[in-house]
Amino acid sequence: MRGPTRDDFDTDDMLAYAVVRTVELVGEAAAQVSVETREQFPEIAWKNIVGIRNIVIHRYAEVNYDIIWRVVNRNFPELVEQLAEILAPPSSEQ
Repeated sequence: MRGPTRDDFDTDDMLAYAVVRTVELVGEAAAQVSVETREQFPEIAWKNIVGIRNIVIHRYAEVNYDIIWRVVNRNFPELVEQLAEILAPPSSEQ
């Protein structure tokens, strides 16, 4: 979300749809992560990620755009860092 402002999010329907859809897709991907992998990386808020996806999908009339904005701007950057660390190839240092 580098660039767009909250005003952009509130006034640009396509941007808002894209952001909500991204939250949905991230939540769907998290829901597909095995229990074993979730247990291996408990620092990731798997339950919250899947939970917000469920709200977006099943209770779309209740989607709170303030929460979506906060999640994308506050929580997603940390999640991206965590996943990058997990997915990084092992160091070849000996």
